Amino acid sequence: MAVQFVPKTHYFFSASKDKTIKYWDADRFLHVTTLEGHHSEIWSLAISRDGEFVEREAAYEESALTGVETIIPGEQDTEAVKAGKKTIETIKGAERIMEAIELYKEERQKELEHKASQVTKDKTLPKRAIHPILAAFGNVSPVQYVLLVVKKVKSSELEESLLVLPFDYVIDVLKLLLEWIKNGWETELSCRCLFFLLRIHHNKIISTPELLPVIDSIRSHCRSRVCEMKDTVGFNLAGLQFIQRQLENRDVTFFGETRERLGQIRKKKKTILRKFR
Repeated sequence: MAVQFVPKTHYFFSASKDKTIKYWDADRFLHVTTLEGHHSEIWSLAISRDGEFVEREAAYEESALTGVETIIPGEQDTEAVKAGKKTIETIKGAERIMEAIELYKEERQKELEHKASQVTKDKTLPKRAIHPILAAFGNVSPVQYVLLVVKKVKSSELEESLLVLPFDYVIDVLKLLLEWIKNGWETELSCRCLFFLLRIHHNKIISTPELLPVIDSIRSHCRSRVCEMKDTVGFNLAGLQFIQRQLENRDVTFFGETRERLGQIRKKKKTILRKFR
């Protein structure tokens, strides 16, 4: 479940579901020793800089393992399939997404209040100060910031991080997905998040009245964006095929035969140089 090398050496430790940590010599493919004593599965580990200490995050692992394991619907609870068990990385990914959503909601509320004050009091009020985090990311909008946070979650951990989110945050994510798809931002990533959330929370979503117009709008915009991507891919593919035909008409082929021709040209040059010598 995890592998950590001792810094600047060829030795490493591996953590496993069999409740053991094993020490290995990677150069000689040798199993050095096994560290036992753990009472449950080991999902992660860390090594000190000098390699003298190995530890796992016991506090989290104990709390995570004592809870009920959540399996993604439609999949079986076996070693051969993908399980939806919480890990440290998925928890951290979910926390980062929730923090970004909270920032988005706060900024949206402040923006509404600022606009209301401009209408009721003075239209020449100075512009509202940009949040330091948004400024650090290049003065992006709160909607774009949440998208950047989601993009930073590893692809292999994205679905598990979304699975950890409470349903209140799922509602916010669906509303943000509508904005992303409308603007054509990361359509592939947005569709992946959308389809996963619909599959996991289908019953709750269809029973939430405020989400029905959101889902309907997402459906229409998502279809148009996917068609645009399909057209782009088809156009690019046709362009590549056209270039290939043009090169073949000039008796220039791709890679393999081109390499052979270069080799032949080099051999001819060498033979000519030898003759002159």
